[in-house]
Amino acid sequence: MMMRRPTAPEAWPGDVDRLAHLRARDYIRYGYLPQDLWDAFFTFSTVRNPFKRFESLFHYSGTDKNFETYIRWAAGVDGPQ
Repeated sequence: MMMRRPTAPEAWPGDVDRLAHLRARDYIRYGYLPQDLWDAFFTFSTVRNPFKRFESLFHYSGTDKNFETYIRWAAGVDGPQ
């Protein structure tokens, strides 16, 4: 479902090759999922491990800091120089 073409391709803004991070309303808005099908789904959410989420943010940030320094920086504590 996430990678099929929209039913209204002209509605999709720009040149996007990944749909994994769309919100549910965007799947509906851009024609990837009809509203009636969405309404039939059972919806739920999960909470990600906060440490793993922060670790992912560290890797995504592209910082040149090491992880310990990055944690200290994010916490507002001066890291080792």
